[in-house]
Amino acid sequence: MKKVAIIIGHRSGNKGAKSEWLGTNEYDYMKAVALHLKDVADVYERPNTPFVTEAYRIKQLTNKVNKKSYDLVLSLHFNAFKDDNAHGSTALHYVTNKRTKRLGQRFTQLINLWFGVAQRDLIPITSKYQRGGALIMNINAPALLLEPFFGSNPADCVNFYDAEEKYAELIKELICEYLYL
Repeated sequence: MKKVAIIIGHRSGNKGAKSEWLGTNEYDYMKAVALHLKDVADVYERPNTPFVTEAYRIKQLTNKVNKKSYDLVLSLHFNAFKDDNAHGSTALHYVTNKRTKRLGQRFTQLINLWFGVAQRDLIPITSKYQRGGALIMNINAPALLLEPFFGSNPADCVNFYDAEEKYAELIKELICEYLYL
C-alpha cells in the first residue's frame, strides 16, 4: 500500500505568515486543512522543542518522518509578501526530481482550475540553505512544498476563505494522480 505524509507548515510556537485577509496564519490554516487529510495520510508537525534552532527542529521532524517509508511527502504552506500585489500558486521541488516537478506543475494547474489563482513558476531546490530546502533535501521520499496562494493578496484570499475542506479535496486528487495513476 502506498503511503503519504503531510507536514503542517511551521509550528504552534512560530505560526509563519499571517493573513489579515483570512484572519489567520499559515500554521492554523494548514492544520485545519490537514485534519481533512488524515484519512489518506499521516500528519506531522514541527516540534516546539525549546532552546533549539528552527534548523534543528526541522532535522527532528525529518528524522521522525524518515523512520517510515513514504511514497510522497507534502508540506503545506501559503506565501506572503510585503507588496499585496504578489499573487499566485507555486511549489518547491528538488531540482532533479522530474516526477515531483510534474506534480508541482499539476498542483498549480489544479489550484488555477479549482480556485482561480494564477500559476507561478515552480521553485527548484538546489541547496538545503534555500527557503524550504532543509525539509525537501533531508526527506528520504519524494517531497513537495505547496504554496497555493499569497495570504497577503486579497484576491487570492477571497478564493481560499473558509475553503480548508475544498483545498484538502484538491490535495487528495493530487495524491491520487501521483500514486495511483
